[in-house]
Amino acid sequence: MPSHKLIAVLLLALACAGCRKNQTLGTLAVDIYLHPESGSSEDILLQTAIRENLVANAATERGVYARVLNLQVVLTGSVSTASARDEAAKVAQGTRVTVNDKTLAPKEVTNLVKVEP
Repeated sequence: MPSHKLIAVLLLALACAGCRKNQTLGTLAVDIYLHPESGSSEDILLQTAIRENLVANAATERGVYARVLNLQVVLTGSVSTASARDEAAKVAQGTRVTVNDKTLAPKEVTNLVKVEP
């Protein structure tokens, strides 16, 4: 229970800091989806990085979704070509995240993306 209070206090502090006028520092936007089945913060960071890389790739920008649990990636969704399906797996497998001198990488990528013309 104390960790929930700490998180609430941190979020309140961030919200108050974000309301200041004339901020001199830049902003940082982080897209993190907290899912009840996520195993760890490492899973969340890796999942976010994979999703960003999939969206940045023209072949996989729409229709491919990534889920990470215990650094194992499952890709789902649908694309129009087999090459886009293969590219999604390649993007996921090639994603790396470095946090505090520790590099996170997928242990395994399971590609369940369907090809639907």
